[in-house]
Amino acid sequence: MTDSFLQFEIPLEAIDPFKYGESYTVAGSASTPAALFHRGTVPAWPVVTVTGTSANGYTLTLNGKSVVVTQALVSGSPHTIDFRTGILRAGGAVVRGGLSTANFSPVNPGLPQNMTITAGLFTAKYSDTYI
Repeated sequence: MTDSFLQFEIPLEAIDPFKYGESYTVAGSASTPAALFHRGTVPAWPVVTVTGTSANGYTLTLNGKSVVVTQALVSGSPHTIDFRTGILRAGGAVVRGGLSTANFSPVNPGLPQNMTITAGLFTAKYSDTYI
């Protein structure tokens, strides 16, 4: 009996190569900005949920960059915006063409940052992010 050996290579790609630590949920409104901070080593991309009513949409601002939502905000149909992908959902359904300006900014590590909104209430969820 002889031993046979096969030599091969398998290329693998990590879809999300980051490691995550503590998760945060912060809330804000048109009158009260939310302070975002994380202790990771690379920028963290928040997922923001907006509730309330605003027929003309609203503007979210983080790090001086604005996301202008033109889709009407209706009570009972919250908006969710993933800052990593840029996808806007209203009541769970993807909305195409609901953003007029999409300057998405991450939460930078180690620096306190304020997120503001012009109408409605929001919560931002994100985690300490490491490479």
